[in-house]
Amino acid sequence: MKKKVLFFLPSSCGGAERMTILIAKFLKEADFIASFVIVGREKGDIFKFIPQDMPVQLLRVYTIWELVTLRLIKIIRSEKPDITFCSLMYLNSRVIFASKINGCKTVVRCDNSFKSLRFDNKLLIRLSYPFADRIISQTKEMKIEFVSSCKISPCKIEVMQNPVDVNILLEKAEEYNPYTFLDELKYVAVGRIHPSKGFDILIKSFYLVKKRKQNAHLYIVGKIFYNEYYKKLEALVKFYKLETSVHFVGFQENPYVWIRYADVFVLSSRLEGLPNVLIDAMYLQKKVVAITCVPIIDRLIQDGINGYKSPAEDYILLYENMIKVLSLKVQLVPYICSTKKEFIELLRITWGSSFFVIYGTAMPTKEIGPTSAVTHAASRQESPISAARKRRTFTPMLAA
Repeated sequence: MKKKVLFFLPSSCGGAERMTILIAKFLKEADFIASFVIVGREKGDIFKFIPQDMPVQLLRVYTIWELVTLRLIKIIRSEKPDITFCSLMYLNSRVIFASKINGCKTVVRCDNSFKSLRFDNKLLIRLSYPFADRIISQTKEMKIEFVSSCKISPCKIEVMQNPVDVNILLEKAEEYNPYTFLDELKYVAVGRIHPSKGFDILIKSFYLVKKRKQNAHLYIVGKIFYNEYYKKLEALVKFYKLETSVHFVGFQENPYVWIRYADVFVLSSRLEGLPNVLIDAMYLQKKVVAITCVPIIDRLIQDGINGYKSPAEDYILLYENMIKVLSLKVQLVPYICSTKKEFIELLRITWGSSFFVIYGTAMPTKEIGPTSAVTHAASRQESPISAARKRRTFTPMLAA
């Protein structure tokens, strides 16, 4: 009998949300049924990306302070999933509590570091995460941070790099050329208009680039929120007289064509979990420049090989790298991403695990399932997927 997984997503569609939908697609090929609950004010862009054969419903939430947990309990009780899966940091804790009340397993995915969160979110995570059945961390640094800050047993946390659906990525990237003028020097950045994306730093750097490269244009692809930060960006553009050279493209259903047909991809973020869009650009063999907002960027980018990197807030060095990268002949750098099989195995282990780990202590439960692999890994404070990965051969960057 197929097991049911209920996914929780926000109504907006960014890299983390697309990754979750991709994981749900993986499950269709295994012994699971996937359905979605979208949490937000309105349907939003995310509905366009969920396959039509996957059930989806909207949970209207206008502020994060609403009493969402009671409504989550009702939805989970009604849907009767075997496993809940949430990638929304502010909602993860509430989904854990609602799932436990309904007696179902839960998997949460962390897309930001613990230290970057607000105090109230940190408190909720410390209280709730020990009760999750599995926690997905995108990097080893993130795992270490959650283990030390939340007193979570390491065997509950899986380090799983985001998968990449290479076939779809390459197919989408070739659909059309979105740029009007082919003789432009095109820099592109992708992300919602938010201070964490560091577009103010990028505009300052681009102003210096423009002084040396008169045909340079900067395209910022991502949902526009008409807030104070966007006003700040508009003011910067006006101050530097870049009105005809900096283009806010807005949300695009297919951002890959903008990366594919650009000359250089730039990641200017102040904060990321695992920068999916940077990995996409690498798969498309683009010249990349990035700010080292998270340690994994030091492993993704090798200066002078596949791009250049600079420290946070250093717009001068970012500008120098944006010029220097133009003469670079890109070479592929291997990147180990988690496979479809590993995500499916994670859900199977979550469903079949026969003990629950709280604050580093293995506690037996009444459920019966395949326990040997899980028990062995827990005794060594190592997750079962991590143990299996050690036996797996190296996965090249372009492997699906």
